[in-house]
Amino acid sequence: MKFLIPSTLLSTAVLAAPYYSLNHLHTSSNKRSEASALSRMSDSDVQNIYKTCWGGNLQWPIAGQPNPVVDVVSPQYSIFPKPAATPNMLTVHNYCSYDIYFKHLGRDSSQESGKITAGTNIVRPLSGTVFKAYKTPAMTQDLLVEYNVIPQTGELWYNLSLLTCMQGGDLSACAGHDGGLQLGNAVSKSFQCAAGTWCDDQAYLYQENLCKKESPVTQCSGNNGLTMEFCANAKH
Repeated sequence: MKFLIPSTLLSTAVLAAPYYSLNHLHTSSNKRSEASALSRMSDSDVQNIYKTCWGGNLQWPIAGQPNPVVDVVSPQYSIFPKPAATPNMLTVHNYCSYDIYFKHLGRDSSQESGKITAGTNIVRPLSGTVFKAYKTPAMTQDLLVEYNVIPQTGELWYNLSLLTCMQGGDLSACAGHDGGLQLGNAVSKSFQCAAGTWCDDQAYLYQENLCKKESPVTQCSGNNGLTMEFCANAKH
């Protein structure tokens, strides 16, 4: 994935199910129903775009992965209340019933490793590039909180990527996904992935996002801060 570069690069709607349930189960949640207005790209539309990535060498289709949502700017959902954030700081809440292990990579190539105990949080300066979260102490399948503050302007870019914790179309190894994910702040865009859903309009679930024009990445002032919530369903 090209890290945090705003895209400068519409398609036929076919399936009204952007928040694809990994268990193919219908949900009655009113909060999740907000996403049902979006539709998915047709097979021919996907064929037309994915070949523009990596010289046409991206694998597609991939078993267990639905077609991506249509190429439009994702709306702001209210699946969860948007999170408070501390200026120029990264706050990470673990609302899950299990511990989350992490590596935080600094811009200077430094790395902090640690554990966020269930029900607690940590706060770090927005001085790194990626926060990697794991479900197990083996730290083998990482969910990525990718961010970058441009020193000259103080502009903050951020996104979620589940590409490296995913196995085929299975997201069960992704920390906090079973209880919902949220990344953002109360002022600007907050990406929200409902528990156990295929939320490709809110996080990277395809390599290079299949070269769609719109990608789940946004920017704001670093003064707004950034907050990541794991198992956001459980916050009070």
